[in-house]
This record gives sequence, C-alpha cells and structure tokens, in this order.
Amino acid sequence: LPLALVIGLVAAACSSTATDTDTTTTVAPVAPETVATTTTIPPDPDRPITTAGPVTGAADDEVRRFLAIPYAAPPVGERRFAPPQPPEPWTDDFAATTPGAACPQVADLTASFTTLPEESSEDCLTLDVVAPLDADGLPVMVWIHGGGLTSGSAHQPLFEGTNLAEQGVVVVNINYRLGALGFLVTDGLSVEGGPTGNWGLQDQRLALEWVQDNIAGFGGDPGNVTIFGESAGGFSVCALLAVDGAPQTLFHRAIIQSGAGCGPFQPFAEATGDGTAFVNETTCAGAADGDAEAECLRALGLDALLAVEQPNSFVADGTLLTQSALELAESGQLTPVPIITGFNQNEASLFNLGREEPSDAELRELFAEIAPEADLDVLIELYAIGFASNLDRFFALSTDLTFACPAMQFADAASVVTSVWTYHLTYVSPLTPLDLGATHGAELVYLFGNPEGIPLLEASEISGDDQRVADFFQKEWVAFARDGQPSSAWLSHRVDEPSVYEIGDRPLLRPVGRDGRCAALVDAGAR
Repeated sequence: LPLALVIGLVAAACSSTATDTDTTTTVAPVAPETVATTTTIPPDPDRPITTAGPVTGAADDEVRRFLAIPYAAPPVGERRFAPPQPPEPWTDDFAATTPGAACPQVADLTASFTTLPEESSEDCLTLDVVAPLDADGLPVMVWIHGGGLTSGSAHQPLFEGTNLAEQGVVVVNINYRLGALGFLVTDGLSVEGGPTGNWGLQDQRLALEWVQDNIAGFGGDPGNVTIFGESAGGFSVCALLAVDGAPQTLFHRAIIQSGAGCGPFQPFAEATGDGTAFVNETTCAGAADGDAEAECLRALGLDALLAVEQPNSFVADGTLLTQSALELAESGQLTPVPIITGFNQNEASLFNLGREEPSDAELRELFAEIAPEADLDVLIELYAIGFASNLDRFFALSTDLTFACPAMQFADAASVVTSVWTYHLTYVSPLTPLDLGATHGAELVYLFGNPEGIPLLEASEISGDDQRVADFFQKEWVAFARDGQPSSAWLSHRVDEPSVYEIGDRPLLRPVGRDGRCAALVDAGAR
C-alpha cells in the first residue's frame, strides 16, 4: 500500500540558572545557589525519533505519512529462516517517503484483483504509518494483510490508511515474510529452545513491539492498539490471540475479518514432513545433516525457493504457538480482549472463478469432496431451498464450512470469556465484478475506501449505497478501536442469545445461525 505513516516525537530539555548571592558586612559571601528549571521542547511531528533513529515523511492537508520504516533487520543470509532482529540504528534522517517492497511471493489468482508493489525483496520487514496532522495519543489500528500467507503486501494501494486516519486513529500497515521464507519448518532449521517456523508470525509480533516502543512519537497511544486483518490476516489475528503474553501487552482489541474461525494450527510433525518434501524439491535435497541443510537453504536463490509449492500454515511449535485461540476460548483461557469477527455471504465464489454450473450428480460429487464424512442426502436436502442454482448451493456449503460456521463457533466460545460482536456482509455493490456477490474480501474496498486499489472495479471513488456501507465499516471499526465496542445499535454476541449484525441493503441486527445450517451441518457429520 504505497502511502502511509505519521507523526513524531523528539524531546529535549534545556535549563536556565538563577543566581542568588546574599552578603552582609559581617558574614562572608555565600556561594551562589543554582536553581534549575526545565523546559520541554515539543515533539516534532515531522521528524519522530524511533528506537533506531529519526524518521521523516510527507504531509498533506489532512494526514502525515511515513512509508516503509524498517522495524527489523533485513532477513537475509544467516537471518533467513531465523527470528527477526531489530534494525541497525541510523543517525541521519531516514526518508520514509518511498513505497516499500513486497516480500518475495508467487502471485496467485486472487492477488491479480489488486495492485501489488512493483518491487519485491527479502529486505521487506517494513511498516507504514498514517496519522492525522494533530495526532496526540490517538487509538492505533495495526493492519495485517491477507493473501493465504503466501502473497500480498502492506503497501498495496487498497490498504492505504488515510480514510481511517481522518476519523481519528493512527493506522499502521505491516509487512511480514510469506510462503517458505515465512513458514518453512525443517529439522535443520529448528531453533533450540525457541520457536521454529512461524517466522512470519514472529515478524508480526516484532512489528507490534515496534508499535509499543515508537508509536507515541507518531501521535498514537501504545496503550490502545487494535489489530485487524482479513483472510490470512484475520487468521494472523487469531494466531496472535494465541501467543502467550501478546494480548493486552502488545494489543488490546482484535478484529477478525473472514479469518476462518481461529481453529487449530498445523501439527509440528506434519509441518516438518511437509518441510522435508519441500527440501527434496530443491538442490538442498540429500544434505549431509541439519546444519548443512540449513546452510544450503539460506544460500538458495529466490527463484529456486519460489519454484516449489509454498508452505502456508501457522505451526504448533510448542513454544510460540501451542493451543489455538478457539481451543483457548473453549477452555476459558483466552485473554479477554474485545473482539469483532465476521464473514461475507459468498466467500467461496472468489476461489471458484470460472467454475461452470454443475449438474445434480456433479453437485453431489462436489459436496462429497468438501464434506467427505457428511451424510450427503442430508446436505442435498439442507441446501435444496433458497438458492437459484447448483453453483450457488456449492458456494453456500463451501462458505459455511470454511468461513461462516467456524466464525460463529469461535464467537460462541469467545463470548463466554470476553465481549464479542459478529457481522455478516450481504451487501453487493453495483460495481462488483464478475457477478461474485459479497465475496471473500468484498468489505476491503469499503473499510479503506480505496476503490482504485481494485482495478476491476473501474472506479475512482465511492458513492451512493456503497458510501453508506463504507461509512458503516469505517465508523464502527474506528469506534471499536477507540472505545472497545462498536455503536450501541450493534449488540454483543451471546451463546444463549446469538445475534449477528447483517450489513446489507440496510444494516439489521438479527438472530444468527445461517438459517440453522451450522447446527445441521454438525449433526450431518460435516466438519
């Protein structure tokens, strides 16, 4: 997202001295007594001082932006496949005015819908900050981009934070390592006594530590930080909720957009097996031992690394991650930070571009593929009414199993230990391309208000009903970041009286349950 960043801080003290000399004809002069007074120089909002050094950005009439500030040293050489380290300090001003590079990735089909930075580099552990000109102690919103943990960037134009910042928050967008560079697990890359794999999650945590140490200089309140993300970014929020000590010390509220329910992480043994298969597809196969394997992988060219199918899972490494946020919630151990979670009506359509209308027999086969343990007759009957086509039925089941029902399962469990609000986007913009409906990621254009970030929309501004939906997302998300709860019209989720805020042609609070389908899917054996 080529533009972002914010205000600053630099403090100094000066002192003045007053001298008072008391003499008489009979007493020797008393030594002068120095009385010190201190004057604090106001922070310079155009030149905040970070723990690594001073930063300069750019401002317009509304906000200040600082682009691609390093929050970690470049993860190259010995730092590839290793926990991130703080950046080397600098003394001269760091000009944070140039859009940052994306982390290395293989562009996927969904990434083609948005604009990515032209440059990619392993030296990508940077963040953007956007804040109002008069920012001082404002709530902080830290955005974690999606992309299946294999693609995407903090610097995508779609995610530029000006529209949110203008409503009274400081917006921070963070990059993190992706694919193999972010999530590869092998025996050779094991870190004794520390987390193994999850390099990208460790990046996210270090970025949040940077926020705690530095955001006050940009006008933000480190004691009021909201993390929010969509898709893999939403699941990243889930993972951070499960990192011991992260909630309440690194962030204080959480928003999970289409995050697939905060369920279990990949088992370590399974991830290690996948890592071995990955290595066997490279020239590092057959390394003499773990050290040789690690040395080879750290020297391997990017093209060779990206030519193999990329790992894309958080791993239960037993150190950084053990239990998932869902498991913690179900056992009453989830740290009680306020949470918003939700999903879109037609999430699955984006992942099935070009799929043709299936026959009844083909629909049954599709149902069997995505719910192999379920009673197919029950599923066919459950999705028989209320859908215009078999393709819509397939999209509905896929959305329910992957996004909607897991989100509601997590909301049920989490609402016992903390305040939770749920939403369901059904609104479909006239600008929506390819007849996808309220698909995966559809809310992003409203939340950030940057339609130019999705070239297929062929729109440069939001208007009409689209603006109403954009106002809802922006105002409710900012209210939540500010106050720890959305507007009074949006009631919190309760197990005994579950409700969801439907964001459709007009906002509506209604009972939840996908017309009873989630419970019926469980009864039918669908997981």
